Amino acid sequence: MKLAIPFLRFSVNFSTAFLITPMSEPALPRLIVLPGLDGGDLLFENLRVALAGRAGMEVVPLPVTGPQTYDGLADGLAASLPQSGDYVLLAHSFGGPLAILLAGKAKHKPKGLILGATFVRNPWPLMGGIIKAALPSFLHPKSLPVIEATLLKSGDHETAYRIYQHLSEIGVNVLSERVKTVLSCDIRKALQTLSIPVLYVQGRNDRLITAAHGQLLQATGRTVQIAKVDAPHLVFQYDMALTMETVLLPFLRSLI
Repeated sequence: MKLAIPFLRFSVNFSTAFLITPMSEPALPRLIVLPGLDGGDLLFENLRVALAGRAGMEVVPLPVTGPQTYDGLADGLAASLPQSGDYVLLAHSFGGPLAILLAGKAKHKPKGLILGATFVRNPWPLMGGIIKAALPSFLHPKSLPVIEATLLKSGDHETAYRIYQHLSEIGVNVLSERVKTVLSCDIRKALQTLSIPVLYVQGRNDRLITAAHGQLLQATGRTVQIAKVDAPHLVFQYDMALTMETVLLPFLRSLI
């Protein structure tokens, strides 16, 4: 008698049986963001979107009461810094010197600094009087073309209006005190003491802070690298997907 043995048929799905799962990327340091002269989170929405899913981000608003000097602000904001975990201070313009001072004061040190379109000493030594005299005009609707021409890409009327509205809410007195702080700024010694990595992001089309200020910052600090992006003064406002991939993420990954 013949015994029929059925042929066993089976198949292997190689896409699942030999699936190679990529190693997950180590957690990036979270960003603690210090704003510019406006003191708020208005101009970091695009940065937050570009960073989403990659690392945490927190904007530390500047107080509108109390001292507006860099030393006074640093003393008041030191308690806002993380007390554990890896973090990086990211600061724009007015916030740059403040970030440098806070990095020196912090009990739990940041892994690094990202400084955008900023300075370590008064960036307008010959124009201080003109700037102080012109400041109230920024709180008038007629200032919108000036805001756009100074800070933004041409044609960005919406952002110019939002900045104007926000500055109007802050008031001329607080803005005047912050401008005085800028005009008396010189924190080169504080930068010289820092040994953490520093990334300076410079806008190629910045009409407010020239490339010379980035060069001075690099010459003063121990570990400062410069990255140039195609942006005006608001270097964290435009083309953030590209800036994130080519500039910010490589720096953050280097700190892990």
